[in-house]
Amino acid sequence: MSAAGKGKSMQSLLNLQPGENVRTILAIRDLEEEGKFIFFATRNGIVKKTPLKDFSNVMSRGIIAIDIDKDDDLIDARITDGKQTIFLATREGMAIRFEEEYDPERNRSGLRPMGRNAAGNKGISLKKGDQVIGVAITDSDETRDRNRDECAAALNLTSKLTGLREAYSKAKDDLQKARESRRNGNATDEQLKTQEKAAEKGVDHALTALKALDERLGVSTYLILTVTENGFGKRTDIDEYRLTARAAQGVTNLKATSKVGKSTSILLVDETSELMAISQFGKMIRIDTKTVRAAGRATQGVRLLNLEPDDKIAAAVIIPPEELKDDEPTLLQ
Repeated sequence: MSAAGKGKSMQSLLNLQPGENVRTILAIRDLEEEGKFIFFATRNGIVKKTPLKDFSNVMSRGIIAIDIDKDDDLIDARITDGKQTIFLATREGMAIRFEEEYDPERNRSGLRPMGRNAAGNKGISLKKGDQVIGVAITDSDETRDRNRDECAAALNLTSKLTGLREAYSKAKDDLQKARESRRNGNATDEQLKTQEKAAEKGVDHALTALKALDERLGVSTYLILTVTENGFGKRTDIDEYRLTARAAQGVTNLKATSKVGKSTSILLVDETSELMAISQFGKMIRIDTKTVRAAGRATQGVRLLNLEPDDKIAAAVIIPPEELKDDEPTLLQ
């Protein structure tokens, strides 16, 4: 079908109820596979994971996957291994990152597996009027650190990795102390402000050095690409989002303004990813995500697509690598 084609209604393929629509499609080889889960996230910040094998007997009319309140909607579903890291982002520019693995000894740590009929737990505490707009699943920090250790040992860089880790950990501790000093002192104290800014730069420098070593080690880098309704976007390293307990308010992901608009999509990308975005008026662009400037959390990003005054971004997706072809034309503005 051509790019201008209308496509085929999912209603003709699935027995959807009035007002119901498809949120995601998951490619699964074996519904009986042990150690696999389906992770669900809703607009109101509720999350749940259910063993994949609980969906092995699907009827033609479908089966219940999650119990959702009347004022809520499912926004996404993903396959996980039960030990990964969950990232949620909101329309107003907040984000949270927490461990998926359940630990009964720690309050609000991870997600306990639940049955299909369960409603789930709170994943993020939302401010009034805010809503979750996207999910990303990554390897856990423990898995990534183990991979770093193996790569560093193979290249005789273990001592360098250890030193950079210690420097990064100290920089984060210094920043936390600087912020606590400012909170406990006079908020307008210029000296405390200067100390906090210096500590923030220290964290940035330490993280940059660690990421430079990651590149040398060949360790995969996870980046969160945030796309806004007014056609702006930015890439931010996943490590800039500290791990917190589930159900916390999270941290700032994007500085929303009237210029860039609110967040519409978040996507997990690397240095080989390609993005396709389409507007409500049907304007489309396909770009290499490497051309999107990497920036910190509390930034606005750069323009991805020039839109008409009343136009907004309708959807943004990452093109799977296996679907990319060398002779395939690129859609430009």
